Amino acid sequence: MPFYTIRQLIDQGHRIGAYCTIECGWHERMDLQKLGEKLGFDFEVSAYTLNHRLRCKKCGQMTVTIRFHQKVTPIKMFDTSGKIG
Repeated sequence: MPFYTIRQLIDQGHRIGAYCTIECGWHERMDLQKLGEKLGFDFEVSAYTLNHRLRCKKCGQMTVTIRFHQKVTPIKMFDTSGKIG
């Protein structure tokens, strides 16, 4: 995934998950609005630019990594109206 700004992620409906990389199991979806208010909406988001700024809320270690969750648009598999063709 190329670098996106926080504004672009919000506008395109993407999400970011934060995950602790040690065994405590903590994870949560990041609030992009709050992140934009803190870092600026033109901040370019990547694991390189963000991971070192994050601390696990459960164990307190700075062992958090991010994962991008792209917006998924469901596709219509079947016509549910009952019509054929």
